[in-house]
Amino acid sequence: MAKWLGFVLIWSRVVFCVDLDFDTAVVGTSPISLLEALYHHHQGKRVLIVEEANECGGAWKSIDICGISHIDLGCHYIGGSDKVFDFLRNYLGCNIVSLDDPSTPYEIKKGKDGLYPSRGCYELIGNILDLIASTDIVLLVGCRLESVYVDEKLPFATLNTQEGQYRVSKILITPNSDIQLENYPANLTKDKAPSKTQFNHLYLLIEDPTRPKFTYHSAGVRGISRMTNLTCFSDLKGSERQIIVLQVSDKSMKTPETYLEMLKMQKLVDESARLISSEAILYEQYRCNQPMIRNVKNGNAVFEVLNTSSIQSLDTYIPKWVKVFKPIDH
Repeated sequence: MAKWLGFVLIWSRVVFCVDLDFDTAVVGTSPISLLEALYHHHQGKRVLIVEEANECGGAWKSIDICGISHIDLGCHYIGGSDKVFDFLRNYLGCNIVSLDDPSTPYEIKKGKDGLYPSRGCYELIGNILDLIASTDIVLLVGCRLESVYVDEKLPFATLNTQEGQYRVSKILITPNSDIQLENYPANLTKDKAPSKTQFNHLYLLIEDPTRPKFTYHSAGVRGISRMTNLTCFSDLKGSERQIIVLQVSDKSMKTPETYLEMLKMQKLVDESARLISSEAILYEQYRCNQPMIRNVKNGNAVFEVLNTSSIQSLDTYIPKWVKVFKPIDH
């Protein structure tokens, strides 16, 4: 009997007291995902971040386009929450300006269009990455998460990546994370590829002697769902060149010159504006198969799906973040 009990104790230690590589793994590097990684770190957890792309930020990353560096990928709107303003400024160190007048600090002129970092996505993601660089968080960029193995009898999962295998107790994902469960029954997944949403963006670099006439603009122009004049958040500020990004429908794709004429008709650029160059970018987002994860017996214990559908979701997380984040000295 004693020998049997000894065997059980040893077996339990082997199975349930396995040395984990990390306590928390974060899949993707959208702003909320990166900030959650920092939050778990400040709680004393060992954190791993896995990013398939070569740049961090997800839909909020910055790109080099039309010969201009550090331009926002797509059109973004943050809103005018005082809570978000305080967090971005005092905890992330962002220089926040008014979207109504990007030359004016947000606290002086809030305006109806809300707030934005003075250098857009480049500033927001860059400041978060600077905070991560001062920690022992492991960030793997350009590293695809091949699959996840979840044993329904064990309180941890194994991440299979291009860099190797990692055992973790918690995996933070987003609704747009591409997750393949290695041991999930094929008859339930039906070998379907994850669905994805496509966003078509057209960048127009124009010569316009007047000041930018808008920043973020939604709808109002046929075939364009939203647009942003990114000039004030780039090195073009103060020049006679402007860079505008349009989120367009692939079904109504027109020539860059046609889109420019449409902007002129809406008085969003000057009548004398001329096209210097243009470039199209297709951004794709996968849709995580959340029902599949929920059907795994301990899937809800291993996985946590972050609310990253909108940057306004910052409001949900900020109250807990500020309990452990340190304010930045200005």
